[in-house]
Amino acid sequence: MIKSWGLVILLTSCLIIILFMVTNNSLKIPSLESLNGQWIGKHKNYEIILAIKKDNKCSLDLRIASSDKVEKFNGDCSIDITKKPYSFIMKNITELNTSLYSLVTLRGNNIIHMSEFSTKWRLRPVTLSHENTIIFKKYIANGEKK
Repeated sequence: MIKSWGLVILLTSCLIIILFMVTNNSLKIPSLESLNGQWIGKHKNYEIILAIKKDNKCSLDLRIASSDKVEKFNGDCSIDITKKPYSFIMKNITELNTSLYSLVTLRGNNIIHMSEFSTKWRLRPVTLSHENTIIFKKYIANGEKK
């Protein structure tokens, strides 16, 4: 009898802990609005600036670290939040005849992780790894990192 009461108390405690964890976990669904602003990251030999505007327009600047050469891309951005990590698509790019595909995860209000960009949806990375991840930090108006 004592063992069965102990089991009931243990199961009830586990359920309370699980309920507490679920209710305290902020389940914000990210939208493109939460990503609005200018993000800067470094990956391999590039400094990358991703600017996302309120009208779902975005720009991507790739600057080679050892030179002043900058490649600029302008287009429309969308994010698919149906699966994790989220799919990020930059389409209608005026400088390219193709779209760019990536994965994105939010790591707080001011940090996002994105996979390297691919020109084909089926060839984009399916997971984020140390080798293929670009870490972006958000910039505020005066140019300092948040």
